[in-house]
Amino acid sequence: MPQRLTPLLFVLQVIFAISPLPQEPGSSYRHNAEPTTVSTVHLGPATPPFQPKDGPNVSTPLVLKGLTPPPPTSTSTLLFGVKARASGPTLRGLGSCSDMPQRLTPLLFVLQVRTYDPLFAKKSSNRCLLQLPSPQCLAALFSQCVNNARLLLLLSGDVEENRGPITRSTSNDPSSTEPTIQELLVKLEAGQDSIISELKAINSRLASTEERLNDLMTRIAKTETECYSIPEIRTDVANLISTTTKATEAITNIDDRINDAEDRSRRNNLLFYGIEEKESDKWIDSEKAVIKLCETKLNVTIDPKEIARAHRLGKIVPGKTRPIIVNFTFFKTRETVLSNAAKLKGTDYSITEDFCTATRSVRRELVRFARERDAVFKIKYKRLVIGSKTYHYDATHKKVEECSSP
Repeated sequence: MPQRLTPLLFVLQVIFAISPLPQEPGSSYRHNAEPTTVSTVHLGPATPPFQPKDGPNVSTPLVLKGLTPPPPTSTSTLLFGVKARASGPTLRGLGSCSDMPQRLTPLLFVLQVRTYDPLFAKKSSNRCLLQLPSPQCLAALFSQCVNNARLLLLLSGDVEENRGPITRSTSNDPSSTEPTIQELLVKLEAGQDSIISELKAINSRLASTEERLNDLMTRIAKTETECYSIPEIRTDVANLISTTTKATEAITNIDDRINDAEDRSRRNNLLFYGIEEKESDKWIDSEKAVIKLCETKLNVTIDPKEIARAHRLGKIVPGKTRPIIVNFTFFKTRETVLSNAAKLKGTDYSITEDFCTATRSVRRELVRFARERDAVFKIKYKRLVIGSKTYHYDATHKKVEECSSP
């Protein structure tokens, strides 16, 4: 209904705007029925009043009193509650920019209703006439669209308000969300089969372990039985060691006696080195060569009867002269020849005594020891004499030691 701004009407509207208005039912906001801190939060910019088709004009902006919003559960950083929807602007006519609250009273109704038309009323009989809203109304519509877009953006980050699309787990179809009893039984049977297979494997392992333990116990018992006989074995081993030691000593003694006997059997022998050898030589030729050497080099005349035997030692080696071993009939003849052997010093000839293999090895070690000392020495059988000291060779430790007594 078109309105006219008269002085009386303006005064009445100002008076009613200043006076307190009763609270409409359902307009208060309660949060969990608990007292809260009183505060006033204006949400959004002021918009023109929304005029319902069949009701009075409402121009009061949305105000929340006594509300302290709970902490949001979404990822939004909004400090206050979500803005309420602003009152919609008029969708027809020129609209109004008055934000003052209005009350429908009889006096105001009487003052506003007139029988005559206002000056600015549009009267036309043209049924195709279309009257567009004013620019103010269009701005209000644009502001409302922006507010709605902001509200949707805020709600998009709130998990409680925007829960997303309905998935299979939240649908109302129980067959699609929960497995059937048959499926549960199949899973249960599969789990039981796996458990049974694992138990069988464990039983087989336990059986093999038990067999190994039984085998180990048998071996331990056998070892214990054998350990009981260890003292007897030790006694037998000790007796065996003692017997072996005695046998070794006896064998060594016998070996020494054999070597001594062999050396005594070689007492009448001498070795002649450096005598020229021919391929056609026989033992008689070796005997003649020794007699000739003694007469020419040693000035000792030897009767052929004083030589029991003379021959070469070893195999024939090309380019090498073999020594001649001579067995004299008399020991005195052998000593006469050996005492004159020093006359051969500086020549290609030499004369030495004949000993067994063990004695020759001992004398070789004694000569090597004396040459390392670079001293004048003399060897008497198995003894080495250097100055006033006498040395012998220890075959057990394989080294030359000084004799404690000459």
